[in-house]
Amino acid sequence: MKKLFQFVVPKFSQQQSLTIFSIRKVGTIPGSHFRFHRNGKPIEKPEDFPQRPPRYKITTGLVGVPVQKRWREMLLKLCDDVLNAVKEIPEGVYYRHVVENNFRYFGEVASNLELDYEEVEDEINRGQVEELIMMAEDELLLIPKMKEWQPWIVDEESVQLEKEQVENGDDFSTPMNMKYPEGYVREFLTWSGRYNVIYSEEEIAKMKEEEEKKKQQAEKQETK
Repeated sequence: MKKLFQFVVPKFSQQQSLTIFSIRKVGTIPGSHFRFHRNGKPIEKPEDFPQRPPRYKITTGLVGVPVQKRWREMLLKLCDDVLNAVKEIPEGVYYRHVVENNFRYFGEVASNLELDYEEVEDEINRGQVEELIMMAEDELLLIPKMKEWQPWIVDEESVQLEKEQVENGDDFSTPMNMKYPEGYVREFLTWSGRYNVIYSEEEIAKMKEEEEKKKQQAEKQETK
């Protein structure tokens, strides 16, 4: 029988594999939120990169989703873009807090060069790395719309609408037969949607430490 299809997987030497993860010598783009590391220890020299042969994905198994060979660089760049873009959302808004937590975690996992694509996917547990890239791209499109819509603000119009729903019996958030305590008066209040975040002394010290490290890394990159 003749072979109808043949998959050709490129072979790379260990030395070639080192250059795949090298972005602007060592580390990441100046000002980035992430830096390449091996199990928490920052990588300072090219020879410190992992020496094991890299693993390559042949297919994602998802229709219309091609394999991204440079998935690590793409994901780190997009995580940086999301973390910078979400700063347009006011501090204390829950949406901003969730986005920052998610994409900071994605970036920290992806920046560990000891993990290949399968281990990154298992650690994050949000699908394949290609799907994480799509998620970051979608988030970049959503952030400007969230800034425009400001759904976290409860204004007078929202209060009036909720009050009408309660008075007309269209409020499905509470049971129909629910009985309030005697003398209870239900209030309808406006809200800015911003929480007052209070940081502990340890958290403040840690944030200052991270800012100093970022400045030092940016200065090192500039001198190089």
